[in-house]
Amino acid sequence: MICSGSISLAAAQTAIATDWWSAYQLYVTGTTGTAPAPVPVPVPGTGAPAVALALCKDGSYSFAAHHQGACSSHGGVAVFYR
Repeated sequence: MICSGSISLAAAQTAIATDWWSAYQLYVTGTTGTAPAPVPVPVPGTGAPAVALALCKDGSYSFAAHHQGACSSHGGVAVFYR
């Protein structure tokens, strides 16, 4: 599209830097929408237990049944795994 002149290089760079998924959908697939939110999962070999709900900001893991209150005494949640 840049080579054909239908979009400037600056406009393409801005679109990609701002929200690459929306730019891809608009310019490549011709659709619009938002990307599904990625779901972080424990990475094998990192030591994160497969059943952990979250990684706490202090480096400990939460095994709570629900998000509410997870890591409340550990400085809050750094990342939810599920």
